[in-house]
Amino acid sequence: MEAQTANADSAQSSRPERTHCPPRARTDEVPAGGSRSEAEDEDDEDYVPYVPLRQRRQLLLQKLLQRRRKGAAEEEQQDSGSEPRGDEDDIPLGPQSNVSLLDQHQHLKEKAEARKESAKEKQLKEEEKILESVAEGRALMSVKEMAKGITYDDPIKTSWTPPRYVLSMSEERHERVRKKYHILVEGDGIPPPIKSFKEMKFPAGVVPVLQALGL
Repeated sequence: MEAQTANADSAQSSRPERTHCPPRARTDEVPAGGSRSEAEDEDDEDYVPYVPLRQRRQLLLQKLLQRRRKGAAEEEQQDSGSEPRGDEDDIPLGPQSNVSLLDQHQHLKEKAEARKESAKEKQLKEEEKILESVAEGRALMSVKEMAKGITYDDPIKTSWTPPRYVLSMSEERHERVRKKYHILVEGDGIPPPIKSFKEMKFPAGVVPVLQALGL
């Protein structure tokens, strides 16, 4: 019995003793009172939040609308020469408005087209006024005279005089005849209109020839 006890004691003494080590801390856990690594801080700075595609399109369309509105305001300022101001009928931009972004885009597009049309109409009216003033002042001048700047201050003096019965007619009658036959005159001392070659006192041999030609 004593021999068995001695053998058991010797076997227990020959076994290696087990040591209990404390648990190791994980590398991805931040120790209490410690700070995070620089790499993790850089990852946080580079992090970009996810934005849904629909929201990204909405933001992009909103930027385009604001840019178009700004350009239209600058054009209006250049045309009018005054500082840009918001129109009373402008639709408010942004997600808080009651109108969709597509409707806002269509509204601004229509306003820009109307503004362009009004500018073109204004330019055409100014050109028409210039042409009318030139036509009124140079209706009886030839192209050569206008190119060389030739002007006539004194009327051509001749010995011809209209018939007496034509001279005795009223100025209202002369105006009616000029208007009927589209006779354009300007200046002072305008002679009365003549409706036939005979009244113009053409030579007697010339009048039958002109009548035969249907003139």
